Amino acid sequence: MASIKERVSKSGVTTYQVQIRRKGYPPISKNFTSKREAQKYATETEAGVLKNEIINPREATKWTIPDLIDWYIENPNEHRKLETKKHFIRLEFLKKEFEHFTVLTLNAKILSKWISQRLKINKPATVYHYYVALKNAMLHHSVQNGYSQEIFNVVKCPTTSGVRDRRFSRDETRKLFKSIHKTSRNKQKEMMISVLFAIETACRVGEMLKLKWNEVYLEEREIKFLAENTKTKTYREIPLTTVAKKILIWIKKNHNPENDNQKRVFDFWHLNEHHLSRQFQICCKRAEIYDIRWHDLRHEGTSRFFEWVNPINNVTLSDIEISEITGHKTMNMLKRYAHLRPSTIVKKLW
Repeated sequence: MASIKERVSKSGVTTYQVQIRRKGYPPISKNFTSKREAQKYATETEAGVLKNEIINPREATKWTIPDLIDWYIENPNEHRKLETKKHFIRLEFLKKEFEHFTVLTLNAKILSKWISQRLKINKPATVYHYYVALKNAMLHHSVQNGYSQEIFNVVKCPTTSGVRDRRFSRDETRKLFKSIHKTSRNKQKEMMISVLFAIETACRVGEMLKLKWNEVYLEEREIKFLAENTKTKTYREIPLTTVAKKILIWIKKNHNPENDNQKRVFDFWHLNEHHLSRQFQICCKRAEIYDIRWHDLRHEGTSRFFEWVNPINNVTLSDIEISEITGHKTMNMLKRYAHLRPSTIVKKLW
């Protein structure tokens, strides 16, 4: 498969040309002034081809990491769409971090060292998000441009992150809504009902913002999240509490009087997760509520489903019923979102 040809130029200089050919792969060719170097290159490269590690080194050499990321933004993987601002922020950050590297020069040692350095600055979850963004871009590029990418099989990034158990106290809830009512000039009621809806349904922010009116069934008191709009890519139907139903009725009356079924329910946020989260943070800061994020509302909603007791017959929701509402696929993940207050548990004790 590999051959070495001795070539003599008109000036009398001897070079050795390595050619590697294999059916189904583009030919590889390189010149050396030393036969020993040519033999070493031929042996190593041929072994790489057999292991499917080196398919098209010319493609890997000419692409810098910033160029690769620009290409990825223009040609995203259809299974991993770039939908939110945070995805683009991460990619822009990676362009600056690896601006002097090509696909070939970014090796396992360099990537491993970079991860170690970032872990001293950022939390493990943040570094992992950067790692995954780089991995998705480079793997997609390698598939589309005919070379293999093995670096991510060698270098792994820690995935452990701090478990969130932050919940709203009654006093914080009161202070938050008071802050929204007094200080928000724009979208005052919209912010209040968005917070309430997130708690009442325990849905993800992306699912909430993508929800359309043709997926809302007020008479049946349920909404349907399409598979392409959920994080787990799984279709889900969830029942509505009476509060959630009243919220949807108010939104329909004030923001969709024309009854357009293709319009998004929370269209007033313009499908901008970052904007909604930022406005929420501003309201929390004004209310002097700290260490709270929008995603904590999902934790709060899930915990309330566990704590809820029917006042008429004392019936509670089962774990399976709650997971059907929240969309958690495993009981372990559902458990991470349930943070029960001791005061609630003590009422059930004898």
